[in-house]
Amino acid sequence: IPISLDMALEPVLQHREEFRRLLPDLAVCILGQEEAEALVGGNSPDACADLLLAAGVELVGLKLGRQGALLATGKGKRQFPIFQVDTVDTTGAGDSFSSGLIYAYHHKLDLETAGTLASALGALATTVYGGGLDLDWRPRLKAFLQERIDTPAAVSFGAGPKALMELLERL
Repeated sequence: IPISLDMALEPVLQHREEFRRLLPDLAVCILGQEEAEALVGGNSPDACADLLLAAGVELVGLKLGRQGALLATGKGKRQFPIFQVDTVDTTGAGDSFSSGLIYAYHHKLDLETAGTLASALGALATTVYGGGLDLDWRPRLKAFLQERIDTPAAVSFGAGPKALMELLERL
């Protein structure tokens, strides 16, 4: 059974060695830059991702706030920008990003499509107040991605129209 872990800074600071022991067993590890530096060292997102991969993690998702996210696997790394939206509340954005990344891992999506999906879900979560209980995510996600399918933003995410159409068909 693939194991995923979305880490927070305080637990990492309090139990660093316990978390380090888990790394070889993780399929997906999602964390922020601070958590990564506290856990494995490294002074840049690239260095942290490399250290996490070397420790045995299959898919690394580094949340970088306004700088987007860095995804990494043994096949490569890719940094993704954020989708520009009218933000109401950031509660749940990281969790929504994580759910997209876990979905992508489970469905064996390529890195570009995984990053696009995770980033879109994170962005959508900021458009509602609270943890997104009122977010009817499937139709909103489809509409969100369809609106952006031929835009420069879609190209900057790297998935491109064909990959986004395939993703929309899967949802």
